[in-house]
Amino acid sequence: MSLRLGVSLVMLTLVLQGCDKNKSAEPPAPSASAVAVKPPAPAPKPPPADIDLEVLGRDLSCDKKSKSDVCRVFGEFRDAESWKWKTPSGEGRWMGTATVRDQGKEHRELLVLWAKVVPTSRVDPGDLPLRTGFGSVPDDLQDHGEKMVSSLSRSDVPSPHNQALAYVESFVPKKDRGAVMTSGKSVRLISEDTVYLRQQGRKVLILMPKVSSSGSAGDGSYAELWPVTW
Repeated sequence: MSLRLGVSLVMLTLVLQGCDKNKSAEPPAPSASAVAVKPPAPAPKPPPADIDLEVLGRDLSCDKKSKSDVCRVFGEFRDAESWKWKTPSGEGRWMGTATVRDQGKEHRELLVLWAKVVPTSRVDPGDLPLRTGFGSVPDDLQDHGEKMVSSLSRSDVPSPHNQALAYVESFVPKKDRGAVMTSGKSVRLISEDTVYLRQQGRKVLILMPKVSSSGSAGDGSYAELWPVTW
């Protein structure tokens, strides 16, 4: 064997050995069992039951001769449709009055409702893409608030000089809630309280019956609100 041929064979052997080392240094291909499998999306929860209007009606003792605001709101709620919570701007506010029954006695309060559409990624499966909440009107704006509700109930535009108007237009609740469509026509808030919403024309109707063994039958809040910002 010539010297040149011998050197060539030695160099070829070294190159082949280097290739084998490079191959052995490569990480092994992942096995099929090591490939991550994306878990399936959780199934939506079944919708909760709607409010039992038959039971509540018996608790309120409302009949055709009843003229109280509680019975009137209850009757309108019973015949109302689902709450149209989606607004063109994506954020809406309503204002009106709530008749509060406590131990059988009634008093009236001003109430503001806020609702905002949110991405579905921010809510649990089956929940509405919505955040909503309530608030009251400050004591020093009560008179202006009453005048404003009177205008809204007549489908009139509130006076721009009404001091309660600016407050309601910028209102955001301190604590907002999620919401879910029930098995009936009502929207129910996801909260420790029982809050059901429906709509009749432009008006939002809200029933908030108290669930307590210490109160009287039919205690709770019964509200009617009109749109302010849309």
